[in-house]
Amino acid sequence: MAMMSNSAEPQVGDILGGRIVKFFEWGALVALPGGFVARLPNGHISWSRQKTKADEVFRVGESIRVTVREANRSKAHGKLFITLGYRELQPNPWNDVEEQYVAGMHINGRIVEFLPFGATVKLDDHISGLLHDSEISWTDRNAKASKTFKIDDPVTVLITHIDKDKRKLYLSYRETQPNPWESITHTFPIGTRTNGLVLKHADYGFFIKLSNGCVALLHNSQTPATFMADVGSVVNVVVTDVDSVGRRIALALPTCA
Repeated sequence: MAMMSNSAEPQVGDILGGRIVKFFEWGALVALPGGFVARLPNGHISWSRQKTKADEVFRVGESIRVTVREANRSKAHGKLFITLGYRELQPNPWNDVEEQYVAGMHINGRIVEFLPFGATVKLDDHISGLLHDSEISWTDRNAKASKTFKIDDPVTVLITHIDKDKRKLYLSYRETQPNPWESITHTFPIGTRTNGLVLKHADYGFFIKLSNGCVALLHNSQTPATFMADVGSVVNVVVTDVDSVGRRIALALPTCA
């Protein structure tokens, strides 16, 4: 990058000293030498924090070094529109992320943000990863990070995939936990009589949570027509079929088995 072009106007690639003058939802306005004012978008502040906001990093009046990413003059009124980058002058931790992190690695992190579909886990000062809701539990298909963890909770996760180009690192929590479905045929062989917690009543039967967390189906065909159980109640059942691959367990009442 050039330090500063000979032109009085900032040029793409110039590295300049600027001063934060005002914050907006999209980022900050930065005063540049020569009386120019430019935009610094939130998306070009940090390599590691994708949702960084300028007012969380800087303060009004603070001096910073930036690079000119765009400099376009309006054909309508001749005004120069300048867009800056701040992270471009900082070391990019994603350049050597694969030297530090490897798919299949177990690593400790901290929950720092909840998303509509999961959570952001901070692994170090520069790298965070995505823990999707689908990677929380082996047994609860509706598990959500926001209901399982709290902000600042320590968590051990497994790295499932690294996308260096998109600066994304994907994590799994359930992969660090025993998978009860792998031993389900030994834990609940066909004919096992056990108690279970009624989680849900559907038109075709009842969903029953067993002691290892797996959810089984007590179909209406396996109950008397008059049978009823409230959600939250405990029922005695018999295991009639187990499918460890499809993760399905069929139940019946002892009197119907």
